[in-house]
Formats: sequence, structure tokens, C-alpha cells
Amino acid sequence: MKFGNSEIYIFNDGTFTLDTGAAFGIIPKNVWSKRTTVNAEGRVSLQTNIPVIVGMEYGFIIDTGLGKNPDPIKSKWFQVEKKSDLAENLSETGIDRKITHILHSHMHFDHMGHTFEMDQDRSYFLNKAIPVVNRKELNNFKKPNEFTKGSYIQWQKDFSRRKSRTVEGTTKLSGGMKIMETSGHTSGHCAFLYEDGDSKLTYFGDLVPNTFYLKAGYLTAIDTYPMETIIQKKKLIKQAIREKRLCFFSHDMKISAAFLSGDESNPEIEPVNVNE
Repeated sequence: MKFGNSEIYIFNDGTFTLDTGAAFGIIPKNVWSKRTTVNAEGRVSLQTNIPVIVGMEYGFIIDTGLGKNPDPIKSKWFQVEKKSDLAENLSETGIDRKITHILHSHMHFDHMGHTFEMDQDRSYFLNKAIPVVNRKELNNFKKPNEFTKGSYIQWQKDFSRRKSRTVEGTTKLSGGMKIMETSGHTSGHCAFLYEDGDSKLTYFGDLVPNTFYLKAGYLTAIDTYPMETIIQKKKLIKQAIREKRLCFFSHDMKISAAFLSGDESNPEIEPVNVNE
């Protein structure tokens, strides 16, 4: 999809499932069941929707999905299915050569699976691109606590060998990309705001994993700082409506991108297929 002078794409790196208790927390079943189907084990499916933005000089990928070889324990717990692989799709389309930065909203297993993987010739995924991660989130990844450790993969011994960039707070990158530290889902969680002329987009990360969570009080049970999630997503949704931003949803099975309008407390959703 043409976006100002840029091109934007959505890729998929497989699906996984969550127990409804984790996915919906205190939201009553008679509310979430109207919009959600569950599998035979009573779990809800989540897709890994990964935006790629290719500008005139810079290319950004936001998060890297589950990885080519997901952790076997995590795969069993979360019923990982890999019908599509990010690395293969990027290579087949040639878009991999245009990506200069790998951005991470956070480092849960389903958002950074490819980043530190190596191929057979010992080259990292998108070897020439620079991984960018929030400093707090990097610490969360290295030293998860009792509440968060189920969401992070085991420490990878090769991690320190790949040069990466750490950021804090709100950071502007070259090429129109802004990283916004939000906290909420994790202490170092980030959202991304991109602009190319009058064209603007927002990637909420897991503040708004799918369109169901656009209502401020709808939260997962995985959010480490739920009140921060509420505060920050209200701010981002209000901005998205006001500035007519294209919004991306990291785990929606049907709507990966949409424009929002109307009432910020219950916005109307206009889906967009960016790959057309």
C-alpha cells in the first residue's frame, strides 16, 4: 500500500493461543464471547501481524513474531502454529533488503522470535538491520520475575553478539519514526508513531492487541501495569482519531489495520487491507 512516499505491508509469522482468563482478565464472559470464538480447549487464537514500512532512505519492521523454531515448551503451552514464516516471506518478496531497523514494542516470545536467530551461514535475521529495544524492556527480558517469566523466552547466549541500540522515553529515529515508551503491558513497552507527509500511522503494540481492546477498560490479565495501559491507549486512540492515523493491531485475526473515527470511548472501525 502506498503511504505518502513510503510503502507499507503486513506480514504474518503464525498463530498461537491464550487461555481466556489470560486474554480477558476481569472482562465478563457474556461480553467477550459475543465477539470471540474459542477452540476445543477453551482458548482464543491470536495472529502475529507484523508491519513493514519502507521509506525513501529507511525501512522499518515492527516486531519479529514467533521465529522459525519457536521454543518447544512455549510452542506446546501456547499451541503455536506456523503456516507462514516471516523470514521466508521477506526474502521471497525482496523486502528484506530494504529494512534498516528492527523495532520492538516489547520482547515477549511472540514479538521477537526471529531477531536473534541465525541461519545456516551464521548470519542473523535481517543481518544488516539494527535491532532497537527499550532499555527497561531489555532488562525485563534478561531478568523476568515470577509474574512475567512465562512470556519471555529463555536467555539466548548469542544475544550480546548482535549489535543493537537501546532507547529510553520518547525517541525520534531518522526517517519519520517515533518510539513512544508507554509502559502498561510491560514496564518497557513501546508504541510507534510514523509520519510521511500527511500520512500517519500508529502501532499500538499490545496496548491494543486487537480491535476488541479499543475500549479503555478492556484489558488482558497479562498487563503488568494495567492503569498505565488504560491511560496510554486512551491518549493514542484519541490522537489516532484526531489525526486520521492508520492503526495497526498486533494480534487481530481479521483486522490487522484500520482507521478509527467517532467517539474515542467506542470508536468506529474502518478496516484497511494494506497488502492490496
